[in-house]
Amino acid sequence: MEVAMKKSVKVILMILLVAATALPFVYGASGGGKDDMLDIMSKLDQIPVVGTKDRFLTILNERAPAAEQGRFYEYKVINNAVMLEDAASVSSGAATEAEAPQDAGRSQSGGGSDDYSTTNIQVAGVDEGDIIKTDGEYIYQVNAYKIVIIKAYPADEMKIVSEIDYNGGDMKNPRLAPAEVYADGNALVVIGNAWDDRERTKAIIYDITDRANVKETREVALEGSYLASRKIGDFVYLVSNKYMYFYYPAAINDDAELREIIPEYKDTASGDGYVDVAFADMRYFPGDDDMNLTFIAGFDMTKPAEPADITSYLGSGRQIYCGADNLYITKPVYSGDANYHFYNYDATEIYRFAIGSGKVTFERKGAVKGQPLNQFSMDEYDGHFRIATTEFSNLDGEMTNNLYILSADDLRRVGRIEDMARGEKIYSVRFMGDKGYIVTYRTVDPLFAMDLSDPADPKVLGELKIPGFSQYLHPYDENHIIGFGKDTEVIRENWNGNISERAIETGMKMALFDVSDPTSPRELFSTKVGDRGTFSEVLDNHRALLFSKEKDIIAFPVTIYKQDGDGFDYGRASFQGAIVYGLDLDKGFALKGKISHTDSPPADYWYYDYGSEVSRILYIGNVLYTSSANMVKASDMDSLREINAVQMTGLKS
Repeated sequence: MEVAMKKSVKVILMILLVAATALPFVYGASGGGKDDMLDIMSKLDQIPVVGTKDRFLTILNERAPAAEQGRFYEYKVINNAVMLEDAASVSSGAATEAEAPQDAGRSQSGGGSDDYSTTNIQVAGVDEGDIIKTDGEYIYQVNAYKIVIIKAYPADEMKIVSEIDYNGGDMKNPRLAPAEVYADGNALVVIGNAWDDRERTKAIIYDITDRANVKETREVALEGSYLASRKIGDFVYLVSNKYMYFYYPAAINDDAELREIIPEYKDTASGDGYVDVAFADMRYFPGDDDMNLTFIAGFDMTKPAEPADITSYLGSGRQIYCGADNLYITKPVYSGDANYHFYNYDATEIYRFAIGSGKVTFERKGAVKGQPLNQFSMDEYDGHFRIATTEFSNLDGEMTNNLYILSADDLRRVGRIEDMARGEKIYSVRFMGDKGYIVTYRTVDPLFAMDLSDPADPKVLGELKIPGFSQYLHPYDENHIIGFGKDTEVIRENWNGNISERAIETGMKMALFDVSDPTSPRELFSTKVGDRGTFSEVLDNHRALLFSKEKDIIAFPVTIYKQDGDGFDYGRASFQGAIVYGLDLDKGFALKGKISHTDSPPADYWYYDYGSEVSRILYIGNVLYTSSANMVKASDMDSLREINAVQMTGLKS
């Protein structure tokens, strides 16, 4: 079976190493700045094969810094040479992103409503895993070491029909710590991390034709921790990072120690055991130095007997962006001296993989200055890849921000805007067709509106400065954006005669921006939620937002704090649950009400009831469903009156 698996799974190990002494460490050592250096990317038309164990060890030994031989290599020091114009030359087509997310992963179980919410995603048609999904009849909830399947429609008949338990009564050795799920038709995919002799990312696929009698059909396991996943149609793409903590080749004495380095994977469609990546399948890029490993797997969730397509690259990913035809993985590039004194979060390497029908093929490598904040800092549109970054220097603490437009085909730079909002950093980004919006912050919140219609000549058209900052920007329509963030107040302080200003957060803020005239963006309305200390997962995780323009619903989980003292006091938590708003473009935000899973307000930190903490809101028809570890509650969408609730059993967290 293992032989068959090796034949059916494409595995390419790209060893991304570079000699630490190949180029000077300090900027300016060669007489020029960043844009005067030679490109660190080389041609990729012919990728060398490792071939043998001896060659593998030789490559590692040659590329490792001599001063670090025999020591753990957990970080990298790279040269400061990053050019933006040149990149690899491997042909491929580019994807085009739709302007607004819609209906990704939408499916029905057969007996439910066809009017139900889906996960709030970034790219239309590209679904993202989450801790809860619905198909209009059933709800699939991640609950600690379980998956709970609930018949949710109709609401007055809601009940738990089955559970998938990965704990089995053994808290120390659970089979899986589930993180996210996908549900589509009669297939369910559960993704999470597992630990045995190694850390692994697993995707376990189930046949849920009979929701009361779920049947496991397949397991795909990759080494490393779970980074991200996406689903396009029936195909799931899974990414993991393996952090390899090992001695250099000079300290490897036998095959047992060597085997700790060699990655392994499993796909039960081809065999039951784990398979090592063969040296004959390993390839490497000259010109990089990352000693960590990224696995990418693609598989059809509806065909458990069809082998997965699995690729493996030596080099760790930090952020991912996925369009309809391309997957981009970014990783940070640091610069410093030979003693590992890191001076800058210097640049970002971008790797583009063509995806389709579960297949994953590396195609391009590029680079830009600075680091992206998150997946919304990246976007693919009309044959171009856009990325917003913040540059940060440890030498002087200086920050500046950039926007780059690259050709999606070859990742060569086409246009750029650099040195925006010096001294501030990016807090949120949203691309909407040929427009882009960036929020930076230090003491006020500048919202930059950009015209990206000419990729070779992007322009900042307008800027709005208001107190506070937005951490997540969500399109309401093509002319309006909702910002979720924090309200702030600037205070003056006198320290021994030295007057300084700083901003303190005074509560959560939701704002509506009018960007119909990008030369003069306006804040039409805003509303404050709670006092200092109030927080919501939606500020860091867009999937926590339920938004429906048609149903006039803006809902998200929130913990509201009320102050008892001065402006520096965080006060005490007074509410935890879902908060529900409506929005009228003429009147602004209107609070519809709140839904909680506890009758008493949150206590202090030591006695906080985490099991009753609402984490997600979804709808089926005109019913809102709120989810916590202890309960799923159904409430009327108009009155928020409770219709029904089911209590969870077993482990809560």
